[in-house]
Amino acid sequence: MRDAIAWSYNLLQKEREQTLFRRLSVFAGGWTLEAAEAVDAAGAGQAGSILEVVGRLIDQSLVVIEPALEGSPRYRMLEPVRQYAAELLGESAEAAEASV
Repeated sequence: MRDAIAWSYNLLQKEREQTLFRRLSVFAGGWTLEAAEAVDAAGAGQAGSILEVVGRLIDQSLVVIEPALEGSPRYRMLEPVRQYAAELLGESAEAAEASV
């Protein structure tokens, strides 16, 4: 399973998508788009909205969307995916920047 997750991760655009993927691992219970924007320091000043980037993570099966009965939908990673992302975050220099 780990190899499949790594394969999907390696298909992401190096800067924005991989960085956001790693940083989203801080949300164990899922997140909203607003929360994703809060940890998306790599996206500051870059083209493309957070919704587009999260959409690409969904397309790679790294993130799932949970429709809400009321309000905005929530997004989350399956636990093995989140653990893989958290390992990558821990190995990177951005761990302190991504904490919530």
